[in-house]
Amino acid sequence: MDEADLWRRVGDDPTVNFLVWGPGDHGADYQIRVAVKETLQGFFAKGTIRFSEDDAVAAPTPTHWLGRLAVQERLQAARADVVYIIPTSPGAKLELILYSRFREVAPKLHVLMPTHHTDNSFMGRVFADALTLLENHRQVQRFATFTDATVAAYCLDHAKSWYMAMHPEGPSSLF
Repeated sequence: MDEADLWRRVGDDPTVNFLVWGPGDHGADYQIRVAVKETLQGFFAKGTIRFSEDDAVAAPTPTHWLGRLAVQERLQAARADVVYIIPTSPGAKLELILYSRFREVAPKLHVLMPTHHTDNSFMGRVFADALTLLENHRQVQRFATFTDATVAAYCLDHAKSWYMAMHPEGPSSLF
């Protein structure tokens, strides 16, 4: 089997599950989020690549909308293999702050952000503390050129490396 065949089989693995958190459709970096999702979907064609808003939760949830959202997003992140997060909007920063504290989610978080990102608000300072914790575990990638092409290409390389680290024997279709 050649390398191209191996990567084709990896791309066809239906067990892959990635979640992409970030700005909503009116956010400045929404196109980067879309590019990450589309690039991952293009390679992992049979896997699951989602935005949090793509998936309705089926479990019983609190009646308050914020509680429902928190439960839904925590369940999504717990099911995902990797959670790519672009924390350039208040909602995405809040997701990082909230879910970086849960042991079933924190190791899966992979933060994608511009090198020069500043937020001097109270939430920005809390976000910086959570980010420092993730940086200590090498889960933060900063980009001098923060564009859809550079971030999406990085995510594809990261996802392939993650896959091979988690499946050193290759995809199950090899057996």
